[in-house]
Amino acid sequence: MLKRTKKEKYDWKLFNISLEDDTMKIYTRLGDKGNTSMISLHDIPKDHPSLEAIGTLDELSSWLGYIIIKVRSKDRDFLEETQKDIYKLSAYIAGGRKPLIDPRVKNIEIKIDEIEDALPLLSTFIYPGGTEVSSIIHIARSICRRAERKIVRTQRKGLMDLSGVITYVNRLSDYLFVLARQYNHKGYTEKLLK
Repeated sequence: MLKRTKKEKYDWKLFNISLEDDTMKIYTRLGDKGNTSMISLHDIPKDHPSLEAIGTLDELSSWLGYIIIKVRSKDRDFLEETQKDIYKLSAYIAGGRKPLIDPRVKNIEIKIDEIEDALPLLSTFIYPGGTEVSSIIHIARSICRRAERKIVRTQRKGLMDLSGVITYVNRLSDYLFVLARQYNHKGYTEKLLK
């Protein structure tokens, strides 16, 4: 059972969910026929572009959770903050409040610059792989790129302005690329595309 906090502002009646005793069941049976609801849209197909984007962000967050247990502590905090950002972005796509994106994008750019300063310059493409951690980060990076494409598709359908979200996810994939390179830098030679 999920515990509802007093701070939640959702009108759970819109989702036909009863919150007796401040709890709710994990299943509602509302999606059993292939439709679901979001904060702003109700009874929509589960393959709706917004849900595709949110689902891919959820997949990305899951991989980041796996990466967090594999990386050094100095990278964990930033990745945990990134997971929080992803949930805020997902809530916004679902019809929630627009998160403050610009400062977070700036933080990602600072991290990218810090990592890149310690890496050899790239003059060609590299193959994903190397160390176990680097390989996992590359998986997350490619999922991040897929999320970006799905978010762009949602915006192009005219469903909402997601330009800030696109910027964030684009920069996040850049960060994951240099983070993967960083975990390969010591102890593994990157395979360059020739």
